[in-house]
Amino acid sequence: MIRSDRLVVAKFMLEDEFIGELGSDRSRILLYVHEEKPVEPSYGPSVDSLDLPRELIGKLRGGAGGVDRLYEFQWDAYQAITGGGRHTVIMAGTGVGKTEAFLLPLISLMDKEGVKVMIMYPTKALARDQLLRMQRYLSAINVSVMPYDGDTPSDVRSRVYSSPPDILITNPDMVSEALTHVSKFKDVLRGYRVMVLDDFHVYNGVFGAHVHYVLKRVRRFMRDWQFIVSTATVGNPLDFARDLLSAEDLVLVRGGPEGRRGD
Repeated sequence: MIRSDRLVVAKFMLEDEFIGELGSDRSRILLYVHEEKPVEPSYGPSVDSLDLPRELIGKLRGGAGGVDRLYEFQWDAYQAITGGGRHTVIMAGTGVGKTEAFLLPLISLMDKEGVKVMIMYPTKALARDQLLRMQRYLSAINVSVMPYDGDTPSDVRSRVYSSPPDILITNPDMVSEALTHVSKFKDVLRGYRVMVLDDFHVYNGVFGAHVHYVLKRVRRFMRDWQFIVSTATVGNPLDFARDLLSAEDLVLVRGGPEGRRGD
C-alpha cells in the first residue's frame, strides 16, 4: 500500500498543475515523479571556421535566431561525413538540428568535390516539407534541388533526367517505381554518390524489408556510395542501420545532453 505522505512529497517534487491534480485524486496513485533539468548543450566550432561558402555562412548567422556555432554532435557529424566517406548514423532529439547535421557537411562536399546527393524521406508530405526548409539555406548558394515524387510534373521530371540536380529529394516508393519503369532514372543514379535516409527508424517490418531491397537495387547504379541515416530515436541504431543498409564501417553520432560518438 502507498502511504499518503509519499503522495505529498511527490507533489512537491515537481510544481506542475497536471501532476498536482493527479496527486490529489484519491482514485489514482502517483508512484514516481521525475523532473528533467535543463542541461547546457555542448558546442563545436564557430560556423565561420567551417569549409562552407561564405554566402551560406552569412545566411546561417543572419537567419531567425542566428547560428553562430554548431552543436557538438553536429560537428561530429560534419567530420564523419566529410572525413573519408564513412556511413554515418545520426541520432538526436526532435528539433535540435539533425537536418543541419547532415546538410552542412554535404554542402561542403558539393562545393569542394562536386558530389551529388539523394535524400529519401518515408513519405511524400515529409519530403515536401523538408524541401522548403532546405531551400532557405540553398537559396544563398549555387546548389540545385528538385523533388522527385508522384506529384512532380512531367516537365520537371524531364529536367531531372536531362540535368540531375545537386540534391534530389524523393521517397522509397517513387524510387522503386522509377527503377522498374523508367530506364532514364538508372542513368540519373549513376551521377549520385551519397544517399540520405531521414526518419530511418520507420523502416522496419514489411516496409523496412521493402526499403532494404530498394536500396540494394539502387547500389547497383550509384558510384562509391555513402549512406547517411538520421533518426530521433531507435533502440539499437548501429545494428538497425547495418541490417537495413547491408553496410559495415558505420559511425554513430548521438545528439542531446548525453551526446557522444562511437563505432
